Amino acid sequence: MSPSPDLRARGTGLATLVVGLCWLVVLFDGLDMFVYGSVLPNMLAEHALGLQPSQAGDLGSYATFGMLIGALSAGTVTDWIGRKKVIITCTAVFSLASALCAVAPSLGVFGLGRFIAGLGLGGLLPTTITMVAEYAPRGRRALIVGTLMTAHQAGGILAGFVGLWTTGAGQWRVAYWI
Repeated sequence: MSPSPDLRARGTGLATLVVGLCWLVVLFDGLDMFVYGSVLPNMLAEHALGLQPSQAGDLGSYATFGMLIGALSAGTVTDWIGRKKVIITCTAVFSLASALCAVAPSLGVFGLGRFIAGLGLGGLLPTTITMVAEYAPRGRRALIVGTLMTAHQAGGILAGFVGLWTTGAGQWRVAYWI
């Protein structure tokens, strides 16, 4: 699908802004997705929220299951309300759900927060890819989409640093605020 003449006429400045903003939200998407793995050793060591090693894998999969639902529904929701609103909504959903994880009083609330975060995380990636592909200059779509995908992995790297930075007792909560 080639960009419409209207999009090409908007210029490279707008395309750069769209790609930059999408890259930033996908960075935080990656950070949020991988932060559980980076703080899990600390959560297990302090038995945070009563978390047992036998529960850790199940708890980690809640976000992935939410991502599945978010990704599958993103296209339909985007058709109803538009890409920009879906990107903003998905970013707000995973951000607020991460805040819920940060203040979770129990393992059940924490798991619910991870599932809800997954809904936003899953809807964000396909929507930003589509948005960036629309704004990409002619002949540069694959390069621009590939560049966008580096943000998710950069977020994973950042999550590792956040995990190292938040190693004290109860500091795993700080990671979810970040």
